[in-house]
Amino acid sequence: MRRKVVALRRQHSAQPILIEKAGQGLNLVQDLQRERPDDLPRPIGTEPRGDKADRMAAASARIESGEVLLPEDAPWLDTFLHELLAFPNGRHDDQVDSVSQFLNWERKRQDDIPLNAIVETILNPINSLLGHHRW
Repeated sequence: MRRKVVALRRQHSAQPILIEKAGQGLNLVQDLQRERPDDLPRPIGTEPRGDKADRMAAASARIESGEVLLPEDAPWLDTFLHELLAFPNGRHDDQVDSVSQFLNWERKRQDDIPLNAIVETILNPINSLLGHHRW
């Protein structure tokens, strides 16, 4: 898992790196903080509260208000949107959980790192489904 985190960080220039401090995640956070590659930002261990549905409910206002921007032509976009729209009754929910944890973590931060620093272009593929101007 360590190699995968490092590879994905390098591939996507991801930062910050949030890892849930539970199960294997706790060991991964400790390992990466102890022996961190030079180009890897210090991983942040998170302790989510409530279940996945509660976390998503807390984050949904930001999505509905148009604060979440997605890239137009990402190869993962269709799968991601399908999972998001099917939640909580879909077969998979790991991406939904990651998004909700990030949005809730980011909301609590005191500095001014804008959400759009994480994503670079605007996408509005589900306007007709949700009736929103931005998503």
